[in-house]
Amino acid sequence: MNTAFISYGRRHSKEFAANLHKELIKEKFDVWFDMEDIPPGVDFREQIDHGIEIADNFIFIISPHSVLSEYCLSEINTAVRYGKRIIPLLHVLPSDTEIKQMHPVVEKLNWIYFDAKTDITQSYKQLFIILNSHKEYVHTHTNLLSKALKWSKNPNNTSLLLFDDERMKAEQWLRTEFSATDNTSCRPSEFHADFICESKENAELHSGEVFFCYGEEDDSALNDETTTNSVPYKIHKNCQLNAVTTWIRITDTTLSGATDDTIATGIEQCNVFLFFLTKATVNSEKRMAELKLAISFNKKIIPVELEKLSQSEIPSEIKKLKPIRFQATDDIQFDKAYRRLYAEILTDYAFIQLHTKNLTRAIRWNKQNRNAALLLKNFELEVAENWLNSASKRQTNLPVELHSEFINASKNAIVEANNFEIFIIHASDALDFSSKIIDELRKFDKSVWVEKENIDNNNSEEIKYKETMEGMEASDNIVIVGSNRANASEILTLVEQAVQLNKRIIVLNYKEVPTEIKQAATAEIDFTSANSDFKSAIIELIRLLNLDRDYLHSHTLWLQKANTWSQFQQKQEYLLRGTEFQLAEQWLQKAIAEDKKPKPSEQQIRHINESKLQLEKEARRKKRNVQILRALLSGISVLFVLSVIFGINSLKQKNLAESAHKESNRNYQIAKSNNLQILAKEIEKNDPTKAFAISIAAIEADSSTA
Repeated sequence: MNTAFISYGRRHSKEFAANLHKELIKEKFDVWFDMEDIPPGVDFREQIDHGIEIADNFIFIISPHSVLSEYCLSEINTAVRYGKRIIPLLHVLPSDTEIKQMHPVVEKLNWIYFDAKTDITQSYKQLFIILNSHKEYVHTHTNLLSKALKWSKNPNNTSLLLFDDERMKAEQWLRTEFSATDNTSCRPSEFHADFICESKENAELHSGEVFFCYGEEDDSALNDETTTNSVPYKIHKNCQLNAVTTWIRITDTTLSGATDDTIATGIEQCNVFLFFLTKATVNSEKRMAELKLAISFNKKIIPVELEKLSQSEIPSEIKKLKPIRFQATDDIQFDKAYRRLYAEILTDYAFIQLHTKNLTRAIRWNKQNRNAALLLKNFELEVAENWLNSASKRQTNLPVELHSEFINASKNAIVEANNFEIFIIHASDALDFSSKIIDELRKFDKSVWVEKENIDNNNSEEIKYKETMEGMEASDNIVIVGSNRANASEILTLVEQAVQLNKRIIVLNYKEVPTEIKQAATAEIDFTSANSDFKSAIIELIRLLNLDRDYLHSHTLWLQKANTWSQFQQKQEYLLRGTEFQLAEQWLQKAIAEDKKPKPSEQQIRHINESKLQLEKEARRKKRNVQILRALLSGISVLFVLSVIFGINSLKQKNLAESAHKESNRNYQIAKSNNLQILAKEIEKNDPTKAFAISIAAIEADSSTA
């Protein structure tokens, strides 16, 4: 890269240009100068165009010759087309007639005077100040331009686009605003805007943030890019210069086919729907169908008035919406209207983005038979729930029914969503490529753990790390998106954890991967554009992920059980038992016998073996208890028999005692009766009445012995 390119007319300014070159070199500026930088035997026009491309500044030396020179005019046109910062230096004042032929961009800029009447010391100071102003911004302009021009020659090669940090910084750069009176900086060109917006669309996997709905008769004006007065075309280009991507038929259906599905996808994925109020639009059945689809999705609709229509001509669905008028043809009025439109596009933008994101996910989920792998989880689900709650209270852009069904299905399925097939590890310079991989994996019904979807960045580092480890532990496969960053150490810690857990690790060679990461890999897949086709590489990745799925899922299950046991101080209640132990032991035996990869971890083996030892210990204890119980039962039986015998003997003794008692009592009664009878006979003569009473008593005593 050079600081400046010097354009001049040789007839009047050759010596001055050479002196200027020397002064700039003295001030440590790198300068492209034709007398120094065009090798012999080459196409000098190509060399000059390349010199302008790689220079941060375009210095134009004004003289009668340079103003009239076709070569100089071509150089200025190239600089204007590239959006270069143009610095005019007046060396020899042209005549009024010659000035009228000067390029209008040069004519309207402030000139730095280097003519014979001027103190050039002050002029040089002024030039150096400009060259040093906005230096970083201007240098980024040059860097991005070179990348954009390279891509424009091969627009189907997505590897030439911007990715990750570089893309996001480029978007911020594109949005940089300078005051209208600030002529000390350059402005982005259409090359920059097209390139950065295409990179953004490629990374975010959508068709465009703003959908343009206009009549078929307007296509001819849009398709002719020289028709700069076409308002839709100018709005499209201005949106791109603000890093806002657009969906417009002439650019989007040329590549993918003008199908109803293509248009429906464009409406589904857009944040804002621009409806151009013209007779051609409102009289088109297709355009009205597009409007109805946007309304069914509760999209943000902005009417753009290009023609004055009667109330009866305006679609009833949008009559209450205030249109933004673009009826004036001059640039000043257009800029005012565009600023109003841009401000309206940005209003509620964060909310509208979530509306679109959740809708897009919900539609895909619905199209894939409500595939559970596409449901929201963890932090992403929390964000969606909060959005749904706030969105339901709004007056405009309400959630559609599919929004609610999708988010509620995700909420109800959260208890079952404990495991994932894939855990993605990537460095910050591979974020966009990782998003593409994740999108492809979900098309194949793969459940994927992704950091941005599962972790709240507002949490402490300790909590985020804990949640990351839990996600890795709960995943069957670890997929690492390669990075050639010097600080790939940001993912090395995660790779080391995956190795310790004995996970299957698949490395995607998107960029050159550090050796220490490659050494950890179970398998590698080449995604570099030079050596592989993206779709073929995805199919190979799916094939690898489908190998031994049951074994890997069990590996994850027993790993989680083992880690829980370890976390709770290896308490017995966290050991395996019953059918669970039998399945784990069979899995371990098979893994060892068949030398499965990845191998069971030491933690898993310890847990299963400890469970076995505990079960064996419990079995021995149970056996001893049975033996003791049997001995006790035998003793009890003997005691029972003895007690029965003793009882019988006691009963017999009791019966004998009772018999003896009865016999004794009988004998007593007999004796008593005999005695009474004798007494009665002795007193019968003296006292017959008393003798009679005693005789009766004797009879009663005798009768009691019967």
